[in-house]
Amino acid sequence: MNTEEINTHPSQFRIFKKRSAMRLQLDKPSRSDQKYDIGCLYLQAAPANDGDGTRNGYAWDEKKISVKLGFNDLSAIIHGLRMNEDVNLFHTFNEDSKTIKFSPKQGGGFFVNIEHSKNGEKIGSIAVPLSDQEVGSIATMLNFALPLIHNWF
Repeated sequence: MNTEEINTHPSQFRIFKKRSAMRLQLDKPSRSDQKYDIGCLYLQAAPANDGDGTRNGYAWDEKKISVKLGFNDLSAIIHGLRMNEDVNLFHTFNEDSKTIKFSPKQGGGFFVNIEHSKNGEKIGSIAVPLSDQEVGSIATMLNFALPLIHNWF
């Protein structure tokens, strides 16, 4: 009998930059009594604490901005990354609103800008530059996430 536990939780896809970092976390639907439960993807970004770019140098606990992305959001991001076009997403829940922008950079890659506001007042804003290689990896991960959030595997 095999006593090893199988890890069924996907790892985070992380990108670290000198002034900021971002991570993507797949949240697959649970196989419960709700037959048609749909999963999501969480996008989180945090600024660097002191700009040294070390893994522990980011304000994940104090200043992170977290956004829950659904199927339509993922589809829009994938399309924008493929077509090298701007993607503008807006999420609102109660008094909180978050704006997510993917914008092509001159010379290749993208900028990801995430802004958080409460009652119309800006709380925080984080920008993460992405290289062409990182954009390609993110597009691949998002393409694979679409069937997973629908429990098609």
